[in-house]
Amino acid sequence: METRFKHSYCPNYFSLEDILATQERVLCKVEKSVHGLGCLDQSTENEDLVVGTTLQLPFWLAFPLSQTRVRVVSVELPKIYKEAFREVLTADASIVDLSKLGRYFYEFGSHLTKLNHRDSSAINTMLMNAFKDRLRVLIDWAQNLCTDISKVQRLDTLEKELYLEGFKARKELIAWLSEGSSKMCASEMVVNHKKRKRAVVDI
Repeated sequence: METRFKHSYCPNYFSLEDILATQERVLCKVEKSVHGLGCLDQSTENEDLVVGTTLQLPFWLAFPLSQTRVRVVSVELPKIYKEAFREVLTADASIVDLSKLGRYFYEFGSHLTKLNHRDSSAINTMLMNAFKDRLRVLIDWAQNLCTDISKVQRLDTLEKELYLEGFKARKELIAWLSEGSSKMCASEMVVNHKKRKRAVVDI
């Protein structure tokens, strides 16, 4: 059985998951005035974006603006990826309800690591460790065919997909073992070998 996951974990023009993940808004501070884009700041009537302005921008727009030679905006990390929350996940990632924090917690977090922020390495480590810790729980649920909706709803999109694939594979294995055990028969080679042995004994 071949399994294909939809997640890209890198900019992918044709990935719906990538598009949805990068739609997340981040707090930005304008570092260089931009002519004619004052409309992005709904708190002012200025025609231009002026230095020092803070505003929310979707990540897909904030990222390139923060990577120019003369940086246009600086991006502040969302609180769920800051040190205080990283410590919570490090303590016990399995108890956290990721669905309330963001549907694309891992996907969006992987994008944030590309900001070259001083915490990028720490975020990357946190994502990997949190995923490994929670994966053990997902495997246990799938192996035991857990159908508790309240538990599944606490997962982010990637985790739900992994759980459902594991659940499906476990059911298929149980069905195969159940059907196969009642229909198992000796192979033709084994049957012929036994016939030859009986023939030799009779002689």
